[in-house]
Amino acid sequence: MRSSFIGYEISKRTIQIAQKNLDITNNNLSNIATEGYTRQRVDLNSMYVPVTGKYSSKLAKLSLSGQGVNAFGVSQIRDKYVDKRYREFTAYVSEYDVKRSVLKETEKILSDISNTGLVANLTDLKSAFAKYAADSPYNKELASIVRNEAFSITQTLHSYSSELDNLRRENVIALQDSVSEVNELIDKIVMYNGVITGEYNITAADKIYYGETVIGSYGPNELLDKRNQLIDELSYYGNIRVFDNDDGSVRIEMAGTNIVDGTDYEHVVMKDYDKYGAAILNFSNGEPVDVTTGDFKARMDLLNGNGTYASGFQNTDYGIPYYQSTLDAFAQAFADLMNEINGCVFNDTSRAMFGTDEDVYDENGVCIERAMITASNIKISKEWMDDATMIGKNYDEETGEWTLSLDGNNVNKLYLGLDNEIKVGRAVEFRGSIYDYCLFVDDRVAESISYYDEQYMLNYDNCEAILDTRQSICGVSETEEGINMMTYQKWFNANSRMLNTIDECVDRLVNQTGLVGR
Repeated sequence: MRSSFIGYEISKRTIQIAQKNLDITNNNLSNIATEGYTRQRVDLNSMYVPVTGKYSSKLAKLSLSGQGVNAFGVSQIRDKYVDKRYREFTAYVSEYDVKRSVLKETEKILSDISNTGLVANLTDLKSAFAKYAADSPYNKELASIVRNEAFSITQTLHSYSSELDNLRRENVIALQDSVSEVNELIDKIVMYNGVITGEYNITAADKIYYGETVIGSYGPNELLDKRNQLIDELSYYGNIRVFDNDDGSVRIEMAGTNIVDGTDYEHVVMKDYDKYGAAILNFSNGEPVDVTTGDFKARMDLLNGNGTYASGFQNTDYGIPYYQSTLDAFAQAFADLMNEINGCVFNDTSRAMFGTDEDVYDENGVCIERAMITASNIKISKEWMDDATMIGKNYDEETGEWTLSLDGNNVNKLYLGLDNEIKVGRAVEFRGSIYDYCLFVDDRVAESISYYDEQYMLNYDNCEAILDTRQSICGVSETEEGINMMTYQKWFNANSRMLNTIDECVDRLVNQTGLVGR
């Protein structure tokens, strides 16, 4: 025989659970625009009361059947695999976005190199050579024009070098900012780990008591959302792997190092850039930050990528140092070409057209040592500054001296020499004319940008597809929640009506049964 009041208990519990489902639906709709919020649901189960013992009968089991519904707890609807894939693509998107953005800034600096910049300067110099050669080597005005055009070339190279150095410095600061942001994210995740573990100590105390994992238990959903959001942000900076600990905290690996493990952590440390000539990141335990994707990877490649000029801690990517190095190599090659044509040889450097402020002169004003020329220090030599017509002088084999000559032979050599082949780079990565070199640099940066643009769009599309999938799983749908709201309302109303029915039945049983004549 069933208990007289079992129906009340079933209906009461059902109404309470229907109310809780309406509460969670309301909570979902309230947070439909909340960033990082994960849709929640009440997990239900059908009640079963086991009847055991030697004297249990079918009738006893029958009387305890139909105990109604109960709720396990409020869970999040989330897919760990989708989270993993999203964070992987996020790191790639971040890497290629940073690389293409910084190289576009590089392209802006060098954008006129094959048009209105260096090429235009070289064209003007060639024209000035032609006019000077066609007139007279004694014409100081035309000689000065040639020198001024050469000066313009040095200033253009200075400008390129200075702007590239500023861009490099900006990215050093950007990397330092990224390091600070990562360390801040690590600290926050560790803090949430501690708080979440404390919550599980209460909600899953029985599992903890028996040494079982709390994974799968009902925890502090809002805190879990906050932690997941921080982990998503952390994935922008490098390839990470996330693991659940038995106590409800998480362990996060970056580049094979545990940067978070419960309340233990490792910070990222950046070494002195100027001291090492490269961007070097280490964890606080001394392990290197060898990320393969993300913001860190992009910044380090851009700051350490020196192509064929790489040395020390640098790599062979085409980063900002590469474009600085190739311009330095060009400046040296261009100066060597012009100086050699003008008669500057190892044992007589007085004919140099280009030099630096570091050139060493003796007490008689004779250069005894020429410093290495770069795009940042190239200048008109002291000898040419003192005598603009120096380039109009030809070598007299009889006297062994350089004298002005009407045939303009030396100026013509300089004019034609601008079309000579130059070799640029440690491994002679370029061989061709000066004009072709300008196109070579322009094409190289454009090719890099094109590649990173393609990779960015490919990974961005993949990331958006994964994000749509994740949103369809854990995002709040206004339509779906609206349907749930009506479903739970009808559920509530039906069980309220059931409660009235049971009340009428009990009233008939208690107040009217056994009264004859009624």
